[in-house]
Amino acid sequence: MSRQNTLYQISEWTSTVRKHMSHLSKTQATMLALVSFAMALTRCCGQTMVSTMLAKLLKKDDEAVRQQVRELYYDAKDKRGNKRVAIDIETCFCPLLRWVLSFWQDARLVLILDATTLLDRFVVLAVSVAYRSIAIPVAWKILPGNQKHPWNPEWQRLLQLIKPAIPEHMTVLVLSDRGLFSHVLFREIKLLAWHPLMRINVGGKFRPENHSLFRPLCWFAPQAGAYWCGSGTAFKKNPLQCTLLAYWEYGYDEPWLLVTDLAPEDVQACWFSLRAWIEQGFRTTKRGCLQWHNTKMTDPDRAARMWLPIAITTLYLASIGTATDKEAMQNYQPLAEQVLDNYKLGRPPAKRLSVVKQGWINMLVTLLEDGMLIFSNLFPQPWPMLVPNG
Repeated sequence: MSRQNTLYQISEWTSTVRKHMSHLSKTQATMLALVSFAMALTRCCGQTMVSTMLAKLLKKDDEAVRQQVRELYYDAKDKRGNKRVAIDIETCFCPLLRWVLSFWQDARLVLILDATTLLDRFVVLAVSVAYRSIAIPVAWKILPGNQKHPWNPEWQRLLQLIKPAIPEHMTVLVLSDRGLFSHVLFREIKLLAWHPLMRINVGGKFRPENHSLFRPLCWFAPQAGAYWCGSGTAFKKNPLQCTLLAYWEYGYDEPWLLVTDLAPEDVQACWFSLRAWIEQGFRTTKRGCLQWHNTKMTDPDRAARMWLPIAITTLYLASIGTATDKEAMQNYQPLAEQVLDNYKLGRPPAKRLSVVKQGWINMLVTLLEDGMLIFSNLFPQPWPMLVPNG
């Protein structure tokens, strides 16, 4: 691995980050590029590991580089010098999502809303783009742990912040698990001209269209293999006009009960299986790749700034990984994996390595061979389907 080639790759990556994060100062964008490159190379977001790697690559003083890395995350008041400016993380969400969509090769987009914790220190509310069994974070709010704080206003603000980045012609599906369902959030997603697909608890009731009686939600999928979809009214108190999808897949203890604004003929219950990709996304951020769970940070604002190079690194590695993923580069025909009475579920086979880990391996091999890093467009997998079992 020649140092000259590595420095050239860093220079190219720096130019790319500056282009897509043009609202940042030149110093901020350059440091963001250097940190994300070092994160990708080391598979670690720790300041010591990142700064040591950069110091060795750039042949600079370890402590000087470490201070530069620290200041990328600092508030303005904590920085050195007179012209102190902190990164306003909320101004980065739109450029970040536009960056993702500049690679995107589909007219449909899946956004996943979910929360993760770091011990009792932080709660992270994250909006992520579902991509090939991972999730790329594009907006987030980090809150102090073990403190009461309403989540709905935060979710609404995050979605409003990224709205300008999404073209009007694009179909957007917003997934959330039952712990995040609320009437307010459901209606907010609709107001943004997107489509909620939200899981709800089993305890409510639903009245199908043109019926006079509310029935318990469990009535619509009473046993494994059952599937029901129809429009009507959910909940007797605070009623919600929606489409209900009730789907109990074999091997699970209970059904999925989902509500959406889409017409019954335009939605599939198994689309909700894409929500599981957020777990792999959080795993990539933590133990699976970038080791954020080891951070010593205690300030939520600093942690939120650290998530910016983490998100960029995830995108960086996903693009490199896609470039050599043969299945991603060709039209994929989903296989029937399970038979569910009169339905079969088409879903792609599990991958041995995530696209992010493939990207990391490709990066290492390319640098060792003094080659050029190849970036690819993002080719989402076909959405899973429930089709009649003829």
